Amino acid sequence: MAEAIKITNLKRKTNEISLDIPQLQIPGGCITAITGKSGAGKTLLLKTLAGISLGYEGEITFFDQYTDMERENKSCPLRDQVGYVELSHYFPVNWTYQQVGEASEMLFRTFKRNRFDKLCDELQVTKDTRTFFAKKLADYSDGDRVKIAFSAVLARDTRLLLLDEPMAHFDSGMRQVLRALLKDYIKEGNGQNSVIYTAGYLTDMEEITDYEILLEQGKVVKNGYLKDMEN
Repeated sequence: MAEAIKITNLKRKTNEISLDIPQLQIPGGCITAITGKSGAGKTLLLKTLAGISLGYEGEITFFDQYTDMERENKSCPLRDQVGYVELSHYFPVNWTYQQVGEASEMLFRTFKRNRFDKLCDELQVTKDTRTFFAKKLADYSDGDRVKIAFSAVLARDTRLLLLDEPMAHFDSGMRQVLRALLKDYIKEGNGQNSVIYTAGYLTDMEEITDYEILLEQGKVVKNGYLKDMEN
């Protein structure tokens, strides 16, 4: 099974945190948690993997095939194969639900509008039929904005999902729905699909998590399969 991601000599410095990861292999075909205290570098690492936080040194390889330097090449499929969800940096807040669907259709070749609509219904995105087509994302709750972004990503044929604190804005019932969707995503990939998410603790996702990477002050202090780390 191909690795989802391989990191070599990664260094990334901000005013708050410095990432320093000489070597890290993240297995494919499973759900991986990047954990650690606030300020450990979890979100910075995820943004770096997603290509949102640039200015780093080192190399990132995806699926034993593509390097981070290739991701902006139009012929490279990484744009379609990697999905990223974070509340504050995804779709512009002045867009409507309709515009999210239209833009996704233009940007991503594998985006399926009917699946996007179905997922939003499944995740119970609030839809007021009187204002629905005019309503801006800024007027949705944080939870609904995350649901819309998550649905847009799952409506594509991706191989890797990068999720920043995916459970932060959901109640217990919706967390169970999200866990089921992620389990189905892995199962439907037949060993090809992977999920990497950040969390302070494993509490809400432990039952579906296979692998953990623990960060402290921008460094990996522990990583491995949960079943091995518990023994």
